[in-house]
Amino acid sequence: MTWTPSLNFMFLYLPESSKQGAGILICCAHMKTTHFNGPKLKVNRAKRHISNLNVAIRTFLKRNPHVFVANRYGNSGQYVFTHVVPKDIPNTWAGTIGDAVHNLRVALDHLACDLVRQNGHSTKDVHFPFSYDATTFERTIKKRHIDRAAPDVVNIFRSLKPYNGGNDTLRALHDLDILDKHGSKGLIRFYALRNRATITVGSVSVSLQWDVATSVTIPIPSIAGEGYVKVGQEFKVPVEIIFGKGPFGGKPIIITLHQLTKLVNGIIKTFEAHCF
Repeated sequence: MTWTPSLNFMFLYLPESSKQGAGILICCAHMKTTHFNGPKLKVNRAKRHISNLNVAIRTFLKRNPHVFVANRYGNSGQYVFTHVVPKDIPNTWAGTIGDAVHNLRVALDHLACDLVRQNGHSTKDVHFPFSYDATTFERTIKKRHIDRAAPDVVNIFRSLKPYNGGNDTLRALHDLDILDKHGSKGLIRFYALRNRATITVGSVSVSLQWDVATSVTIPIPSIAGEGYVKVGQEFKVPVEIIFGKGPFGGKPIIITLHQLTKLVNGIIKTFEAHCF
């Protein structure tokens, strides 16, 4: 049986045998050759985790809005707006984030192995060369066996600067993966946008600020006259879900995960354009 490539088609030739008689030529559609399938599959898996998390976050915030509740402040003629902490974030989210991050991180290890294999060497103990800083990077290249790849490929690894003080975002992906492996608590938390919100009451806009981690009560002078505020009235405020600690502490989770996905995809495409 022989495959013969021809433009966009593949021809399968079944040779003559004692039972079949004449040989048969079959023409089938030729599938385009792809490269670095392993890394790309990992990235696609990360994308699915991120997409599912995004849907979960949107649904959760819709059902559990971040609100201030209005009440009277004694007989002072003031109102208070009590910040109500929504329902706890589902504990499954941290696992989903960890899965997405780990798939992106592993995609880079798979890529490193593919590049070493392409140069005809063993992939044993080969890993993407994340290093602490520039002074240790050359040692990391040898320690992670990236030097088994072709010299021009090793130079591309150098240009990526996967260390602190180089490409800090790329290095932070590695650090976040380690943080998740160690089961860090507080990886995610609520964040009311910029720690402040503007509530419009009648013709007056009032700026509120608060501690994102606790419920607080803020005295507000009587505003815009009676009738604009009712006891128990809820005022929704914009909310984001951010990383609570680690290398991306304070940054929006979904936006950050999309940025990391784009970064890893770009690295794969850089090597693909160079090698094929």
